[in-house]
Amino acid sequence: MFSGSGNTGNQIVDNEVTGNHWGILVNNFAGNSGNLIRSNRLRGNGRAGIATLLAATGNTIQDNDAQGNGLLNIAPSLLFDLFDQGSLDNTWQNNQGRFNGTTASATSASSQAATAEAFSDGGCLSPRRQY
Repeated sequence: MFSGSGNTGNQIVDNEVTGNHWGILVNNFAGNSGNLIRSNRLRGNGRAGIATLLAATGNTIQDNDAQGNGLLNIAPSLLFDLFDQGSLDNTWQNNQGRFNGTTASATSASSQAATAEAFSDGGCLSPRRQY
């Protein structure tokens, strides 16, 4: 659900997603909404195991095991296993993994944590990082 708009009403259920750049990515095109992502196992992906970006709204992400992703530590998802870049109006329920926020009130703390992580030794924005 990355390359175009109008991805609505899809169901991504009971999959194993491992060793990719992104795990499951719902991109930021208008109309990428109303999708169900449930009961998937995501491991060892370079960026987030599951991510929703900007205008991807109204999606339900539940009962997924997305631990051990974010291996590349690249913005915007950094080290998070579960990442919602939008206004947090997607529904996230009973997922396992590091999440950048669960409510609007959690966004500030999550953003602070993400910034601190990015600039830490070895973080993607660290002045000491080797390229």
